[in-house]
Amino acid sequence: MIGLSLTSNQLSGSVDLTRLPVGMDYIDLSSNNFSGSVDVRRLPPSLLLLYLHTNDFEGHTDFSMLPEGMSDLDIRGTNLVGEIVVRPLMHFHFDGSNVRRVSAE
Repeated sequence: MIGLSLTSNQLSGSVDLTRLPVGMDYIDLSSNNFSGSVDVRRLPPSLLLLYLHTNDFEGHTDFSMLPEGMSDLDIRGTNLVGEIVVRPLMHFHFDGSNVRRVSAE
C-alpha cells in the first residue's frame, strides 16, 4: 500500500486533497487540528481508506465523487455537512458530523 499517515501530530491548517499521487491507497489525517473545507471530488481512483476524523474540518462537502473502490471513510468528530450514498462493503463512520447517510437505490 502507498499512503500517508499523519495521525495525532497536532498539525493545523488547511488540507488540499486534490493533488494527491494517482497510486495512493490510504490517507490518515485523523486526530489533528486541521480546519477548513475538504474537497473529495478528485481523490485518486485507487484510494481505499480516508480518515479525517477528530479535526476541525467544516462546510459542505460533495461526497458524490468518492472513488468506486473506497472501503473505509471516517469523518467522525468533524463539522462537515453533506450527504453520502454508502455502497455495499463500505464502512462509513460519521458520528458527530453533520453528514447524512442516504440509502443506495
